[in-house]
Amino acid sequence: MDDRPLRLLVDALARESYGGVRYGDPSADIAQLEALLDGDLASKRVFFSSLSRYARPFPLSDDLRERAEALTPRVWEAKISNKGNVEWGLLMHLAFTASPRSLPLFLRAMEFTKPRDQLGAARRGWAVAGIAFITHRRKDAHARKALLSLLDHARPDVVAAVVDAVAALGRSKDERLTQDAVKLLERAAASAGSFEARCLARVALLYDRREFPTEPSDEVYRVSFSFGRASRTIELLAEATLTELCAEVVSSLHWDLDHCWALRLSDRVDHPLLHVCPEGDPWAATDPLSALTLREVGFPVGHEVELLYDFGDKNRFILRVVGREGRNPRAKYPRVAESKGEAT
Repeated sequence: MDDRPLRLLVDALARESYGGVRYGDPSADIAQLEALLDGDLASKRVFFSSLSRYARPFPLSDDLRERAEALTPRVWEAKISNKGNVEWGLLMHLAFTASPRSLPLFLRAMEFTKPRDQLGAARRGWAVAGIAFITHRRKDAHARKALLSLLDHARPDVVAAVVDAVAALGRSKDERLTQDAVKLLERAAASAGSFEARCLARVALLYDRREFPTEPSDEVYRVSFSFGRASRTIELLAEATLTELCAEVVSSLHWDLDHCWALRLSDRVDHPLLHVCPEGDPWAATDPLSALTLREVGFPVGHEVELLYDFGDKNRFILRVVGREGRNPRAKYPRVAESKGEAT
């Protein structure tokens, strides 16, 4: 299940546009939550069916929205059961309501943190989704300014969420990217502060058949990894695909290319487009993601990628980009530059 906040909102909006039935009116739960936080309930173990990650987004009336906005910071400080679910539900309904009056709360939620915070990433995801929905549905200038400012945020997951929002919501009636969305994605593809945001922007532009900035085509990528007592450093041209990267890793160990593989391009941001797992023949490079070239993905030096080869044996490799340098005209690529030990 894809439980990214933005995806949940987009799916809920699609259901509404097709006349779907609304489920999960949170009015009763909001009243009960107020009573709980005010100390008017004997037990603190209360189940809120509409305030959880399993509920559907619901548009709030002005009164319910104001009460939900007031309750959210109180939940942050409260000692109640299932508070993560409750906070998720409040932010979800507020984001779907997309009121410009909720903007200050989303900006506050973006920066709120606490020790051992298990909902930090999800909270930031809902904050970005809420700001993006206000921008998209209400055409609010303040929300748009706030959203664009987040492209320079220090957290990779925040910048990636902004790029994801622009790619998902910046669409015309024919489902092509709008010119405004293209400009923002081109900016992110070229200069976003995190690899994840740059990669997501490039994939969005690629899927829309747009040109996008890439790294130089004459570079050579040096990639190192180890497996047991064996270690290798391989070199590939910037035009090599992700499929060819995996093939060179496996071949450098003298293994056969007869199993499936998957790449996780980042361990900092969880997004379906950062997981490459081709269907059908895993070595055919017919999947759009597996056919991406190294220069299109734009791995920076020091970046690490996880490769899973053979889903039965679960052979795992951490591939580290240790260098990007000019091509040696005398060399034949791809090649094994350094080799120690044998894989068993």
